[in-house]
Amino acid sequence: MKKLTITMLFLAVASLTFAGERKHSIPQPTTATATYAGVTFSMWGTIGGEEAMMEMNGMNGTFEYNNIKRKLKFVSYNRKTRKLILKEYDLKGRYIGRFTGTYHLAFDKDLGTDVGSYKGVFYNKEGGYANFTLHCD
Repeated sequence: MKKLTITMLFLAVASLTFAGERKHSIPQPTTATATYAGVTFSMWGTIGGEEAMMEMNGMNGTFEYNNIKRKLKFVSYNRKTRKLILKEYDLKGRYIGRFTGTYHLAFDKDLGTDVGSYKGVFYNKEGGYANFTLHCD
């Protein structure tokens, strides 16, 4: 019973912590936030040396490179390690691979706004991989 009470107290405190989480405001079209329940951002950069654009709106998003558009689904975000995992699907819903990387958001005093980055490795379902670096400011 004591374990159950402690667990329920922990869950209540955790839900209050995330409910009061500060929302980040970045001028459009670049916005960025991250929680355990999804991420919201618009970023650009490169994947495997090719220009790329990624947008997430909570649990779903899109990824574009080389005139190819893909769907994204949020998998997880670890606030402590900043590890963000997204799965990629083609437009017919077939699994393509996953993005695993570090998502970082910080306030830039010089710019007067939040800036963000998402860097890591994309692993495709055939075992191939490509480094990616995306950012917003």
